[in-house]
Amino acid sequence: MDPILHDPPPRPSPPRIPDLAIALRPYQEAAIAAVKNASQRGVQRALVRMPTGTGKTVVFAHLIRRRSGRALVLAHRDELIRRRPVHWVPMGDGRFTLTTGQGSLVLRSRGDEADRWDVLQLPLQEPPRILATGLDLGYAQGFAEDHAQAMGAGALIAREAGWRSLEPTEKQERMLRRLGIPRRSISTRGQASDAITAALAVAEVAS
Repeated sequence: MDPILHDPPPRPSPPRIPDLAIALRPYQEAAIAAVKNASQRGVQRALVRMPTGTGKTVVFAHLIRRRSGRALVLAHRDELIRRRPVHWVPMGDGRFTLTTGQGSLVLRSRGDEADRWDVLQLPLQEPPRILATGLDLGYAQGFAEDHAQAMGAGALIAREAGWRSLEPTEKQERMLRRLGIPRRSISTRGQASDAITAALAVAEVAS
């Protein structure tokens, strides 16, 4: 008897990688060129070392873009969160947000794929926009952080920014009252910013 042949199950679609519209900095171009030169010399395991916050995610994203075939990116989730120089604000339900001064950026875990994340932009007085979908956590964070930096929000998102330890501003005080956020749990400008950013992002995503 002839064997019964079955079509193989379809492969899952790879996550959609966003267009890399952010211009590379000179040292990032140099890192990519060094990896390319090493590959041409037969080096199969190149190591790129860059300080925190200099755009390693952007570098390896461009490297992946410029080569053929598939790529596997491995990263330790807890380390990615703890060692980021950027201050991510928890929104609850596994979501995080960054303020940009022109709205906010949101990381949203996908319900059907818990290890995949979407990056949303919430502009002021405009509908939310999806910037990227189906990324792993490290890639999603790096993409959002680089986007915030490109928007000029570096001082707002820095974890160790000096303004975060100052007293809340009058404008923040009014916004806290407007949003119904208890003042007794907030003593610094950074805490006020976190509470306001999270509350506004939750309301915007839910609308």
